[in-house]
Amino acid sequence: VVARAPIDVIRHLPISKKPLDVERAKEGRTAVSTVLSRLIRPTFVAPKGRTFVWGDWSAIEARVMPWLADSRAAEEAILTPYRNGDDIYILNAAAIFNQPVDRIAQGVAEHDPIYTGMRQAGKISGLSLQFGGSVGAYKAMARGYGVRVTNEEAQIIVDGWRQRNRWARTFWNRCDEAARSAMSHPNTMYGAGLLKLVFYPNLMGGSLVTFLPCGRPLVYPKARYEKIERFGQMQDVLTYLNGMGRSMTYGGKIGQNGTQAAAASLLRSTLRRLTATEPDAMIIGHTHDEVLCEVDDTTSSGFAERLEAAMVAGFDWTAGLPLAAEVTTDWYYHK
Repeated sequence: VVARAPIDVIRHLPISKKPLDVERAKEGRTAVSTVLSRLIRPTFVAPKGRTFVWGDWSAIEARVMPWLADSRAAEEAILTPYRNGDDIYILNAAAIFNQPVDRIAQGVAEHDPIYTGMRQAGKISGLSLQFGGSVGAYKAMARGYGVRVTNEEAQIIVDGWRQRNRWARTFWNRCDEAARSAMSHPNTMYGAGLLKLVFYPNLMGGSLVTFLPCGRPLVYPKARYEKIERFGQMQDVLTYLNGMGRSMTYGGKIGQNGTQAAAASLLRSTLRRLTATEPDAMIIGHTHDEVLCEVDDTTSSGFAERLEAAMVAGFDWTAGLPLAAEVTTDWYYHK
């Protein structure tokens, strides 16, 4: 930005040393938006004598949603592999491309572009399809990673991911069923995994409320079912007041909202824990699933260990949720 670099120059900058990124740079296919986004965090620099220490929860939403589903299928497909330290992205790729897990893992270790591409597809599929998305959702997120796929290729990936992760569709359906039951029977609570849904007819014009495991509520005010055209046919769709307009919701979105809100509750509770237990550390920010702190140079090493411990300790309401965090120490902030 400062150098006013031409876009064509930026497109030839490798964003990492990975063979795929290097190859893209040679072909002038580096995403300019990715380069620019990586210039934001380094604008935060620690004062002299101080150091930044920050922790990043590993794949937090990919862990929270199957935990919320509270099913044996989710435990076996996602949570147990996370506890065992397995690479979920490779497991997804093996199901999608019908390849042995060990072969993909070996190819990734050897930086083979074919197998690293498979793992990338496994990663993008988990991030984009977990909340009920299909071909469009996959392609949209893939573009953010600089990956282009056809509708046919995306459909193969969607089908493979859903085959391995049947627990997800079951959870979407349970969220949808719980919402319908709650709307039909006011003031009665219905469960969808670890989420609890209830419709209060006298709250803000009639509100559907989702209670998180921590007890915090998510409120959908003026909730009602409306006839709306979706996928070429009229359907009963649950809508609610969102600002000055109305938005629609469904099982996958209810699960998504619950997942992101539960992850936010984990962040909030951890910030409070650090404030109470680390009086010498200055919490200066957070970015979605990261906690950013500033400490004296002489105490950064010990604090880094305590920060990681605080982030993975969990709380009474997170029982069964496998947490992992990666902590970084540096004089400036970066990804």
